[in-house]
Amino acid sequence: MARDEALLATRCIPTLRFYRWEQPTVSLGYFQAAADLPLDALRARGMAVVRRDTGGKAILHDRELTYSLCAPASGALGGGPAAAMRTIHESGQATKDDLVMTANLCLQANLAERAVQFLQQALDKDPENTELQVHLSRAERLTMAQALRAADPEDE
Repeated sequence: MARDEALLATRCIPTLRFYRWEQPTVSLGYFQAAADLPLDALRARGMAVVRRDTGGKAILHDRELTYSLCAPASGALGGGPAAAMRTIHESGQATKDDLVMTANLCLQANLAERAVQFLQQALDKDPENTELQVHLSRAERLTMAQALRAADPEDE
């Protein structure tokens, strides 16, 4: 979340970031009073506690893919978080290039399974594209390799 804060401070271009949590973590809303929660009990159970730059109540993050979007205050995604999300959801389908770019970001973040989903969507838009077919095949093999490594922790 510190990276999100830095991206927000320097937001000159929209930046979409995906990440996972190393351990179960409770994120507190910006204005939420920490004294209202049993933080010692959470920490005793091995959970980390952080504070978000956004409002709302506490959220438990565990075994999930989280994303953040930082964008300039003006432009297509300007007008605050609610307006940006409305613009994104109302914009319709992503282009093939958007899907491939997002898949590549997922691969860089070791999220091969998610990359496969984006590449399959891109291939649906251009089924004859052999370069996409090869890219998808590589991502699928990487997904299988990651699954095998996860199933055999002694292999690491």
